[in-house]
Amino acid sequence: MKELKEYWDKFWRHGREWWARSLGAVVVAVSAFFLGAEYQQKIVTEDCRFMGVFRDGPQAYNCQPRVR
Repeated sequence: MKELKEYWDKFWRHGREWWARSLGAVVVAVSAFFLGAEYQQKIVTEDCRFMGVFRDGPQAYNCQPRVR
């Protein structure tokens, strides 16, 4: 039983260390996702405002406001 407790403690300690090392990468990845989405929204909005079209890869789309 003592060996099992030592194994569990070692496993738990390793898991906490792994999480602490990877937390920075998780925070950076989530931040980059949201910043990229915000940047893309800004680009599309500005293109629609000035040119009336925006591009998604090779495809161009017209900007038409919707009235609800």
